[in-house]
Amino acid sequence: MDIREILTEQLNMLKEKGVASSIFELRMLLGYVLQKSPSMLWFNDETLTEEQINKFKDLVKMRARHCPVDKIIGTKGFYKYDFVVNQDVLSPRADSEILVEEVLKLICHNNYQKILEFGVGSGCLIISILAEAKNCHGIGIDISDKALNIAKLNAKNIGVTDRLNLFRKSWFDIDNTNIEHDFDMIISNPPYIQSDEIASLQDEVKNFDPIIALDGGQDGLRDYRQICKLASKLLKPHGALLFEIGEGQAEDVKQIAKENNLIWHKTVKDLNNINRCIIFEKRDCN
Repeated sequence: MDIREILTEQLNMLKEKGVASSIFELRMLLGYVLQKSPSMLWFNDETLTEEQINKFKDLVKMRARHCPVDKIIGTKGFYKYDFVVNQDVLSPRADSEILVEEVLKLICHNNYQKILEFGVGSGCLIISILAEAKNCHGIGIDISDKALNIAKLNAKNIGVTDRLNLFRKSWFDIDNTNIEHDFDMIISNPPYIQSDEIASLQDEVKNFDPIIALDGGQDGLRDYRQICKLASKLLKPHGALLFEIGEGQAEDVKQIAKENNLIWHKTVKDLNNINRCIIFEKRDCN
């Protein structure tokens, strides 16, 4: 069986099982088996060995159970880099790259250097930022030891270990005495799905991303309230707070920020024209 035949066969199998997939995803899985670039596979008439076919089919069986491709092969491309991922961390989403781009713009215009991230996960946000902004240093906080281990590995792989300190903390246990102050910038992609909506999420999300990274409480705003409260204490005057937000949450998050001495600066839409990144500035207390 050659490459075109096995790809076509397995794509049809996934369609029969009602699993939304693409030929590119299958090329990624086969490329992982063959240790070749996915872009080189479709027109390749190379005949596969029985061992290669069986390994590939085993991976496709995992995809048939709705496991995302990145969780199968253990890596996900985000911004300019490849990140190690597993079921202990949220899969990086392309929409989150918007937050990285906005952070880099602010760093360029304001010479920000000290960054705090609440909810590091795989580290895709703060590591991508530090890899681009060589004069910046970061602190990352996460409640999950397993997630922090993945972030540490990614920081090492991408070469920012010397500028990133990671700590196991819950932002609900932090007050203004047990963490550094005077950050130029705080960033976060907090949990923002309403608790009663978790069950309706795609299987790829609810079964393979950590629920703790998804569940934002009854109204989806629980973590925004706490982070805004902390940001008002931990940011320098005129420092910036950047959130990723869910669809329809912009006005609610604006109100929460306003109640915590934070001024709305900008809201940025994603490629689907949905408000995705929201930016605030801390008022000057003088």
